[in-house]
Amino acid sequence: LSQSPLGEAVTQPVPEFLCHLFSMLRDPSYSDLISWSVPTHDEPDHMGGGIQGIGKIVVHKPESLQDFVLGNYYRHSKYASFQRQLNYFGFKKRLHGGKKGKLSPCSYIHDSLTEDIGSLFGLKRRPPAKKRITEEIGDNDCSASISSHEDTNTSSPSRSKKRRVVTVEKEIKSKKSKKNRSKKDKKKQEQ
Repeated sequence: LSQSPLGEAVTQPVPEFLCHLFSMLRDPSYSDLISWSVPTHDEPDHMGGGIQGIGKIVVHKPESLQDFVLGNYYRHSKYASFQRQLNYFGFKKRLHGGKKGKLSPCSYIHDSLTEDIGSLFGLKRRPPAKKRITEEIGDNDCSASISSHEDTNTSSPSRSKKRRVVTVEKEIKSKKSKKNRSKKDKKKQEQ
């Protein structure tokens, strides 16, 4: 809740996913499946990776959460879709007890959370990956070249990304050299 210039309370729209997540975490009947926890001390990664004083979401039984709860709150009941949404909001997954697997108990941490469960409402969804790349480069003109030079080689995603970055850098250099050439041409015409 923020203040308008007139001193009135202004509400910000909250994403539907976070509203449902908040409701699910507050429902005591689901506390054995999913819960809100605030560690009293920093935890090692194998214990959920919690940070002292910062709330985290603990998924105790992912399979039961998928089978009995998610469908009540969301249009889907797939745990993978639930995880994807958490990732979109910047949550980081921490496994419990070193157990690996899609449906293993885990925690989701976020640096922006506080011990108050209401801090969920302050989270913002991360922009799509292509938009983040454009913002990092800082040149809006090259956003088309990022998407148009996608590498179809799926065997090595890191090579693909490197090629896209190199292509973008070449595109930027090419634009700069064209600008320099046009400046030189103008000077020659003036003489």
